[in-house]
Amino acid sequence: ESPQYRDHGAVLWPEPPGFISTRPDAWRMFGLPEDKETSECQGGELLFDKSRVSPALRLACWCNRHYLHFYSVLAGDKDIFRLALKKTGLKYSMPQARSRFKDNCIFQNDFTSSQDSAAEAGW
Repeated sequence: ESPQYRDHGAVLWPEPPGFISTRPDAWRMFGLPEDKETSECQGGELLFDKSRVSPALRLACWCNRHYLHFYSVLAGDKDIFRLALKKTGLKYSMPQARSRFKDNCIFQNDFTSSQDSAAEAGW
């Protein structure tokens, strides 16, 4: 268990460069101020302590059940988890180094990796 996971009970991984950004409409839909400082997150790599972040998971589940409404503004479920955590006032951790593509694979980093070390490793 990393300290980042222990502190918040939620870890999201950053999206590789070049993916669709969360639209301003999405922030408004959730009643949140637009956050241009935080990286987009991957929808396929999520780590949650369900007992600690269940309000956000319930909100994300509800949004996914009503996907016709939400997905008209969101870029799929990748936005829903981050926005649900923010809406419910729960914090999450995210490694600083962005994910990278190589040979049709996405390489994720942990909290000890830097963008430079990922590049040096050939990712």
